[in-house]
Amino acid sequence: MGGLILEATSGTARLIMILLKLRLIYAMLTHVVAVSAACEKDLIERWRVSRRKVIVVPNSIRQAPDDLTGLDRDPAKIVCVARLVRSKGHRVLLAAIAQIAGQFPEVRCHLLGDGPAKCALEEMVSELRISGHVVFDGAVPPERVLLEMATAAAAVLPSLDEAFGLVVLEAMSVGTPVVASRVGGIVEIVRDGVDGFLVSPGDANELAEALSRILGNADLAMKLGRNARARFEEEFELDKRIDRFVQWAEQTAAFAGIEK
Repeated sequence: MGGLILEATSGTARLIMILLKLRLIYAMLTHVVAVSAACEKDLIERWRVSRRKVIVVPNSIRQAPDDLTGLDRDPAKIVCVARLVRSKGHRVLLAAIAQIAGQFPEVRCHLLGDGPAKCALEEMVSELRISGHVVFDGAVPPERVLLEMATAAAAVLPSLDEAFGLVVLEAMSVGTPVVASRVGGIVEIVRDGVDGFLVSPGDANELAEALSRILGNADLAMKLGRNARARFEEEFELDKRIDRFVQWAEQTAAFAGIEK
C-alpha cells in the first residue's frame, strides 16, 4: 500500500511541475493567440496570462468546393464527426437517437471517427436496440467528411467540453444545420435557433428535442442551413481570418519596432 501511495504522490508531483513549467512559458511569452473567447478566459483565469497579451483569432477553414453545394440531402440522416472518446458525448447522442427512433423510423446517425470508446458505444447501441439507426463509419478522409455533411439533415457535436469545434465550421461551410452542446467556443459560432440549436451538455432529452425539430420540419432545416452557410462565409472563411491576423501581426510588429 505504501508503494502505491508513494507512486501516486510522485505522479502528482510531476504533474505539478508540468503545470508550473507551462505557467512559466506563458509568463515569458509576449503575445498569446486564443482560438475562442472561452480559451481566452481559460488562459487568463487558469494560467494567469495577462489580458493584454491575449488576442482572440477564431479558427477558420477554406470555403467548401462548389460541387458540395446544392447536393440532395437525406432528410433522415444525422452526422457526428468526432473521435470516439468520452468527452465527445457520443453516449448522450445514442440515448437521444433511442428517444427519437420511434418518431422517425428512418433516422440514421453516422458516426465518423474512431477511438477507444468504440466497443463500449457498440455495446450501448445493442442494449438500446438501435443498431438499425446507427452507423460506425470509422475514420474517413476530409473530403468524405464534407460530403457526408453536405448530404445530411443535421450535423451533431454533443461534446461535454470543447475548446472550439472545427467540425461545426465544416458543417456550416456546406450549409448543414448544427446541433451542438452549449460549451466552450461552440457558443461563439452557432447562434441558437438561427444556424442550428445549442443544447445543454449531457442532456439527452434536450438533444433529442432539437434533432426532432430539424428532422420534422424540412423548411426549418433549410432555413437554418442557409443561415449557417451565410454566417460561415461572413465570419469564418479562411481568407477573411487571414486578413485579420495579418493586420494584428503588423500592428504588433510596429509596436515592437520591428520592420517589415
